[in-house]
Order: sequence, then C-alpha cells, then structure tokens
Amino acid sequence: LVGLLGRISQDRLLAIIMDCLYLLAQGDPQSKLIILSVQGPSEMVRVLRTKEHAKLLVTTTRVLKVLSVCNSSKPAIVNAGGMQALSSHLASANPRLKRNILLTMRNLSDTANRQQGLEILLPDLVQLLGDTDLTSVTCAVGILSNLTCNNSSNKSAVCQASGVEALIRLASHYSNFESHQEIVERCLCTLRHLTNGHDRADVAAQTVCVHQGHNLLPRYLSPANWSLAKPALGLLSNLAQCSANHPQICESDSLPQAVHLFMLANQHSEEVIEDVRMKEIVESAMRLLDELSRYEANHRTLQQLNCGWILARSPVLQNDHMPAQAHPHSFAAASSSGLQHESTSQAPFLPGWSPLNEFDDLSDLDLTAAIPNLPGQPLNTIPAYMEDIYALEPLD
Repeated sequence: LVGLLGRISQDRLLAIIMDCLYLLAQGDPQSKLIILSVQGPSEMVRVLRTKEHAKLLVTTTRVLKVLSVCNSSKPAIVNAGGMQALSSHLASANPRLKRNILLTMRNLSDTANRQQGLEILLPDLVQLLGDTDLTSVTCAVGILSNLTCNNSSNKSAVCQASGVEALIRLASHYSNFESHQEIVERCLCTLRHLTNGHDRADVAAQTVCVHQGHNLLPRYLSPANWSLAKPALGLLSNLAQCSANHPQICESDSLPQAVHLFMLANQHSEEVIEDVRMKEIVESAMRLLDELSRYEANHRTLQQLNCGWILARSPVLQNDHMPAQAHPHSFAAASSSGLQHESTSQAPFLPGWSPLNEFDDLSDLDLTAAIPNLPGQPLNTIPAYMEDIYALEPLD
C-alpha cells in the first residue's frame, strides 16, 4: 500500500489507500513500524506538499495523526518536513483537516523542538490562541510551549508575533476555569520560556507586566497545585531579572506566596510532589529574592517579609568569604547597615529561626550553617531559568 503512494496520481484512489493505512495502523504498533520501515511517513508528507484534494488531505493527516503517537515514527515525520507540510494547511476551512493537523503537530512538537526553520509557522499558532475552538487553542498553546523550550530562534519569533500579549489574554480568559488547567499551565510555561534565554527576553518580561500578566500569578503560587506553582514561580523569577518590573512585583501578593512555597518545598527538598521536584521550587524562590535584593529600593519590602536568610547562599555573600557589610548589593549587607526593620509579626520563618533584625552584626553570623537543607549548589551555578518539554499524552 505504501508503495502505491508513489505510483498513483489519482487523488480519490490515493485517499482510499490512506484510509486503508489508517485502519491498519490504528491501535497496532507493529503496523506502524512496518509503515515506517518502507518510508511511509516521508511519502505521506510528500502528499501533503503536492496535493490539494480535500478528502485526500483529511485522510493523509488522519494517518499521520496515528503514526505521530509512535516514538519511532515521530522523528521520521519531523525530519521529512512534516511540521512545515502540516502547517501549510492550517488556514483550511475544513474543521476535520484543521483538527487532524493540530493534533498531529501537538504529538510531534516535543521531537520537533530542536529542528531549525520552524519560525515561519509560529505566527499562525499565535493567531490560533484567539480561536473559539477549545481543541485548537489547547493544541496551539501546547505546541508553542514545546517549540519555545530552549530554542532562542523560536522564542524571538513568538515575541515578534505578539505571542506574549496573546498568551496573557488566553491565561486571563481561562483563569477561572479549573477544567481548563492544561491551557493555563501551558500559557505559564510558554511565558516562562519567552522571558529568558534570547535577545528579546527583557522586552518580553516588561511586556508581561505592562499587560498586567504579573497579576495572574498570585492565584497559582499555591501548594494546592504544584504543577501550576512551578511555572508561575519560574515566570515570576524571570520577570525579576528585569529591574523595571520590580515595583509591580513588590506591590503584588506574589512575594509572600513565593516565600511560603520556599518554606514548604525546603522541608521536602529531596522529594518529588505531583511530578515537581521540590528542589526546583527552592532554587526558583532563591533566585527571585536574590535578584530583588540587588536593588536598594526593594530592601524594605524584603525586610517586611523577613527574607534575608533566604539569600545566605547568594554569590554576593560567598565571594572570598567576605563579611556581609563588604557586599553593598546584598540584602544581608543592607540589613546590617542600620536600615530600620518594620514589624514582622506575621512574617514567615523556618522552624526555630529568629528574625534577622535580632542580630546586631551579621558579619559574625554563619548564615549558611543556620539554613537547613538548602541546595548544594551556589546560585551562580544554577541555571537562570527552568524549561521543560511538555509530556503530552499522545492522541491516537
């Protein structure tokens, strides 16, 4: 059957062959491997590139959707140019064709993450974030999340296509719908990717705050759902890398919640809860507060949260074992310089801790010995941001 695809030119007959291949491959791993062994995926991609017959396109994408759940077939489809061929038909008015395309691209997106030349299809995916069809939106945001993971070219392309604004609108729209958590989670992850690791990251970070995206984060910085807390905290940490965002961050409810997450995660730093490594939560919170502490304007807010101890492993406190006062940009140095400490009666502490303002001279205090279970790495060896390929459940 696969051999016939290269020898027959009649569209209707090709559509019948594709239907036969679909019925043989669906739910049968062995048939998928046989189709792969005779170059089936590349032949199907060729059909997508050269044909416009509606029925043929629907049947071809349906077979590719089935093959895209096979880990052995996915690289073959991607390497044959499957993502580009599929995206060329995204503008179709045929809802069945559009659905098949998006589900197939969704299944392939983790494998296509490192492929070059996908920037051209990203604006179309950004536009789909505003679609009224829930399946289209879910697939589009999942694809964008995977394609922007550790891929600077794709990140820049999404930003240039106004992807940051579109993601904020989407996350805001579905923020009150618990049944659509996957959409919100993918929005947060994609925004986390876009706000670091490429030449437009600072612009993206500022855009998030300009469009009030930071106000979405407090509701997700909760231990009730670590799957949402992780990308929300990672995004907040990335936003803090841009000093222009500090006033909005310090005025929001995100900081107290980030400290609360740190305390909880630090008590279980070697555990994995809801598929989230608690060590990553600890590192993100430390990175967030360390960045804020480098600017004197933030010191009072940090003092109110009693956060000085969380920065004990900051590189500015470890340079040649210098005393805290010798580091003008560290929060601990600011705390010991005479800055008045406001009431912290409701500030969060680790068990057994005393507030920082009870120490007159921090230079004689071994902060690192007092903090239990901190990550073994100093902050300057921790990656600046966390990015994850989304573990999508294949759709056959």
